[in-house]
Amino acid sequence: MHEAGHAVVGTELEYGEIAVITVVRELSPCDDSAGHVVWRRTELLQRPRESYANEIAMVLGGRAAEEVVLGFMTDGSGGVNGSDLHRAADIATVMEATLGMGHGLSYSCVRTSEDLEKLRRSDPVLRKRVEKLLNAELERAKEIVRQRLEDVDNLAKEIMERELLSGDEAREVFARRGFAGGQGEDQRGGEVGAEPDV
Repeated sequence: MHEAGHAVVGTELEYGEIAVITVVRELSPCDDSAGHVVWRRTELLQRPRESYANEIAMVLGGRAAEEVVLGFMTDGSGGVNGSDLHRAADIATVMEATLGMGHGLSYSCVRTSEDLEKLRRSDPVLRKRVEKLLNAELERAKEIVRQRLEDVDNLAKEIMERELLSGDEAREVFARRGFAGGQGEDQRGGEVGAEPDV
């Protein structure tokens, strides 16, 4: 369900093109994730605010699917560095504290995820702004899941059955209901390259 949420929300927001979706049935001690979606994305020369917000919504799409479809959430979204919550919090912090895309125009020089974490811990106002942005994007992701519930269910079934779906196979699942993506950002500029995401 989790990876289907990422895929459906990301596709709806035109975050990129799905290259592959994978899940594992059993985790080994070496695994830090039960699955992921790999996206091919256009590298934008300059990213608008909407691009960052869409990325946060996509990253939180797995949690949104769990909450909407299952009625509860699992620990799959957080708990480790690089988790969905970690990534979403970092993106939101960059928007709020370094890019002037939040509620202020201040700038903080941060270079690492650790710097972002220190900044959030030291600034309670920033922490509240980040939390507000994360909650807004989680709600947006949940609304997309509600609107595309059948697509989430169908894709989740296919993923669990096969464990690995190519982007073409995922698009075939979507095409059965005429879903090809929708309201997302304009993907102008740069080259297309595969980058692993959630």
